[in-house]
Amino acid sequence: MKDIYSFQKAILDAAGSAIFTVNNDGIITSFNLEAEKMLGDKAVDVIGRATPAIFHEKDEVLSRSKILSKELNEPVNPGFDVFVVKARKNLPNISEWTYIRKNGTKLPVVLSITALRDLDGKVFGYLGIATDVSEHKSKQKQQLDHLTALNKHAIVANTDAEGKITYVNDKFCEISQYSREELIGQDHSIVNSRYHPKDFMREMWGIISKGEVWKGEIKNKAKDGSFYWVDSTIVPFMDAKGKVYQYVSIRTDITKRKERELELQSKYDELSLLEVYKDIFKLPYELPELLDVW
Repeated sequence: MKDIYSFQKAILDAAGSAIFTVNNDGIITSFNLEAEKMLGDKAVDVIGRATPAIFHEKDEVLSRSKILSKELNEPVNPGFDVFVVKARKNLPNISEWTYIRKNGTKLPVVLSITALRDLDGKVFGYLGIATDVSEHKSKQKQQLDHLTALNKHAIVANTDAEGKITYVNDKFCEISQYSREELIGQDHSIVNSRYHPKDFMREMWGIISKGEVWKGEIKNKAKDGSFYWVDSTIVPFMDAKGKVYQYVSIRTDITKRKERELELQSKYDELSLLEVYKDIFKLPYELPELLDVW
């Protein structure tokens, strides 16, 4: 019996997650090595003396009791029942919690709780397995920060394989003057200015449909009829079979630059025309220096 207990303890201590058991009163009956490392408490200090409530924020427990009461359509007290009521009912019981370590620092975990039953099916305790998800949360926050920064700067849209818009950010709505509801489900012809020849669009779709990235400048038309220019990058995303399942377009507004370029081009064309016909019109000045400014 002692050998079996030692074997079980070795397995639990080798686990990469915090594992503990409690009896029907919520008192901790086992506490593995990873639980000690994760929470800072020694097994000898909590086994038979404490409940897992010491690791939880009271406000979080209270909030979860309200959620569970609504979900299960029955009152769930903000205590031990919050953790075990679903396990007792044989319902999936995996959720995120914030643990409070012995030193006062907080740790996000995913906690799974399962009811322990005897041969007659009677519950005699509960098994909890907690996994540290702080690294995942940190990466998730970094990704969210990057996405926030991108949305502040760029015009972003996603389309499905057929080119139907599935997502637009606020900047897309702002520059196009269409609401999100007006854009979702449409294709990009809704902002087509008819400025570019059909071959231009065919070439673009030919490139991205093969899974290649396309970059270029596009003149679009807003809802009020005004025009705007974007520097666009379209990135195809492929599934495991190598088939495109969506496109992500990232654009920046270059309208002012394009207007300036067109203005300078117009002036250059005027000067070039004067250069060609200066002799015909007997103009009293030379133009090369003006052309050199361009």
